[in-house]
Amino acid sequence: MQSLIPLIILLVAVIVFSVIGYIAYSIAQEVGKNTRSKMEKKHVMLTRDGVKVGVKELSEEDYVDRSQSILVNIWNHTSFPAYKSRLWNMTGSTAGTETERRKPYSPVSESSDLEKEYHYPLRNGSEDLESASGSEANKPIRREGSEKKESKIIDGRTVSDAIIGLSDGLTVPFALTAGLSALGDTKVVVFGGLAELIAGAISMGLGGYLGAKSEEESYRATLKETRNQVVADPSATTETISEIFAPYDLPSELVSQLTDHLSTSPMLPSFLMNFHHTLPEPSGSRALICALTIALGYFIGGFVPLLPYFFVGPHDAFIALRWSIATMAIALFLFGYGKTCFVSGWKGGQNIRRGFVGGMQMVLVGGVAAGSAMGLVKGFQLLASSGEGHGEQ
Repeated sequence: MQSLIPLIILLVAVIVFSVIGYIAYSIAQEVGKNTRSKMEKKHVMLTRDGVKVGVKELSEEDYVDRSQSILVNIWNHTSFPAYKSRLWNMTGSTAGTETERRKPYSPVSESSDLEKEYHYPLRNGSEDLESASGSEANKPIRREGSEKKESKIIDGRTVSDAIIGLSDGLTVPFALTAGLSALGDTKVVVFGGLAELIAGAISMGLGGYLGAKSEEESYRATLKETRNQVVADPSATTETISEIFAPYDLPSELVSQLTDHLSTSPMLPSFLMNFHHTLPEPSGSRALICALTIALGYFIGGFVPLLPYFFVGPHDAFIALRWSIATMAIALFLFGYGKTCFVSGWKGGQNIRRGFVGGMQMVLVGGVAAGSAMGLVKGFQLLASSGEGHGEQ
């Protein structure tokens, strides 16, 4: 029976990881869909011959597409070689002939699906951005047969939260269970480990929730301050807009046109938040997703070293400890390897070496934590036994 213990542990671990991971991914996908379906509406002024004729309500997606197409037209109808050269150097590109480099630059590549699907023409390529007709400026021209592709990339913040939860879960409960194993009672290890898992998951989840809420409150406070500044001090706002474009070596005439346009745009606070304060608008479900991701990551990571103790007798804690150490050594190495390669890349000898070093670092950290916990428990046991011996004398 004991020879089947590692296979049973591995099977249970795979099932638990698969089920909980699928549930977490499904929850994140569903919340993301609900968030996208409730996108904040934005407004844009419509003008004709310099006179305001109305206000059109745009969804976040349409606004981003419209802004992107406006930028495409600005770049294609404006000549500023210094900026093109600087941008070319920043991208580090060396391909293409000199003739190709002199082509009108577009912030979207020529092969981009977005540029192929959307284009908002400006009258004669030089009139004021807001004077474009409403039927043309606010209605994208789609190519026949083109379909919008929905991105399947997982949010980087969610990945970061999962790493935080897993790293703590793989280290702290493992050290605790290893320390409790010194007592020799399996029930104490199981009950103590489960109590720590539940309490730790709740604590970590609440910490992530409060942190995300604080980030959201900070964004709202900065947005309110920005709106007040736009109303109270237009001249300072104009200077701020000019400072945003200053590093890009744009012609002064173009900067003046963009500044005048943005100064009267209802989207000016949003522009300042994105390009001056560099604060992205947090999602309404960010706090909930953060809490669930960290809590689940902590619970999953901490449950792995506890598995062997469910398959041994009440006084075989040291046998379970050996299997727990072997299981955690593999889990810590795989986690460290995956965490490192997720950032640096999976292919190439250098990335593989980095992943190996990251895996060994996680094993070292977990081993030091577990060894320290066991040493402390043993030390307390010796102190207690010596105290009892002196008391009897």
